Amino acid sequence: MSLIAALACSAAVVNAQENDPLPSYDPPTPTYPAEDVAAIYAPDTYGEVEMTDPGWGSKARFAYAGTASGNTGVLQIVGMDEEQPADDTNTLYEWVAMNLNPNVTTKDYTYLHVDVYCNEATDFRIGFHTWYVPSTGAQLECYFPAIESESMEPGKWYSIDIPLTELKYTQADNQPTLNWEGAAAAMLRIGNGPDLFDYAPVIYIANIYLFNGEPTCLGGKTIEPEESGVDMVEQYNFRAFMSNEELTCSANETIEALNVYSVTGQLVKSVAAGQQSLHLSVADLTDGLYVVAAQLANGQKATLRVVK
Repeated sequence: MSLIAALACSAAVVNAQENDPLPSYDPPTPTYPAEDVAAIYAPDTYGEVEMTDPGWGSKARFAYAGTASGNTGVLQIVGMDEEQPADDTNTLYEWVAMNLNPNVTTKDYTYLHVDVYCNEATDFRIGFHTWYVPSTGAQLECYFPAIESESMEPGKWYSIDIPLTELKYTQADNQPTLNWEGAAAAMLRIGNGPDLFDYAPVIYIANIYLFNGEPTCLGGKTIEPEESGVDMVEQYNFRAFMSNEELTCSANETIEALNVYSVTGQLVKSVAAGQQSLHLSVADLTDGLYVVAAQLANGQKATLRVVK
């Protein structure tokens, strides 16, 4: 879905949930280079895979939302507290499913990242569903370990990096674990059961992606408002801006290589720099948002978003 469409959906979400304020500040800005990421929902940085409602299952639903400051890259999950019997045993399940189109390859990545925000205490669980398991040909539904409500402070973003090796839990933790086998994810699943978790009526999530790199939120981290959207300029003294059909970049360290990506993750410019500042023509690029990723001589990777 485009950002324009997301804005249109966002208005509908706000009207539908007047008693649940949108997140009061933006989620943190991802800093991993696009070549190390498989985006699921991170439209402001990497673009996203198209997600649709399968039209079946639980009472919970997802919609495109935003933050109080106008950021549109947030999903709102509504109805996770509405427990629903799933079979004749009256076992209660609470979850929402989202079709991913195209399917997301998981075997090439090491971690999943997700940011979670709620206005009240909540448990949280995320997982994947595949229609085809390589060894059996059957479908499979697996989850990552649950994030308990005590971990997340209401009214603040909570970031977590989770190893893909932890994608092995079934609906109930006391059941045998499963082997994901590197299958492609056909669906994103939020929540599950049975009778295990206490979800808030409304949950906000952002920056859902797989990545290779050094995890910064392994085990989870609360993101304070003043930390949100920390600019890479402050971390690595890397600067980038577009003006007069030219991209200008500079850093205190030598820029070994520079890549420019569209918000959908397509590489549109690449140059081996070997200097602390450079100018690159962008006359052939259409107007819009781009991600500039620099490999610095000190080994750090710096990423900035720029608008043409």
